[in-house]
Amino acid sequence: MKRLLVMAARRGRLVILLAAACVMGLVAVGARSMIVGPNAVDLTWDQLLPEVAKKEGVGGALGGIIQHGQLAGYQMTKPENVALVTDRVGQRVRLPGYVVPLDFNGSKVTGFLLVPYMGACIHVPPPPPNQIVYVHTKEPIEVDEIFEAVWATGRFEASLMSTGLAQVGYRIVDATVGPYEPPS
Repeated sequence: MKRLLVMAARRGRLVILLAAACVMGLVAVGARSMIVGPNAVDLTWDQLLPEVAKKEGVGGALGGIIQHGQLAGYQMTKPENVALVTDRVGQRVRLPGYVVPLDFNGSKVTGFLLVPYMGACIHVPPPPPNQIVYVHTKEPIEVDEIFEAVWATGRFEASLMSTGLAQVGYRIVDATVGPYEPPS
């Protein structure tokens, strides 16, 4: 009988230990998902263009790699170039692009323009507002190479704003930034 009581006590402790481990595991998973957040929706630059802009050829002009002079004379203030797509507002998104640093904390960047092609906003004219995203990072980041593409992930917002370099149509806030790798 004594042996049965000892075995029951051990089994009870084992059950308690397993239950505690499960609870701790669930807490850890919950904490990780709070840090990582829900999966982000991958966006393309073409998805930031309203249908009217695509019909007017903006998507064709900016749909891929373009040459430096290709946008010469292009009217960035036409209504179809300022119109914004708002169906992703408030969602967590991920968008690839190139960094044009704007805001600094010491030597680290806290805000930058994300643009669809290298050299945008450094040369005239910049892309239209619906092809520029202002990114505000959660933590200041090092920008070692502005000629390398990055992924910016965060909460998506749509409203026009002006910076010293260009008029911007979108924002990604509370962003994390990582090196670009093509989706698999």
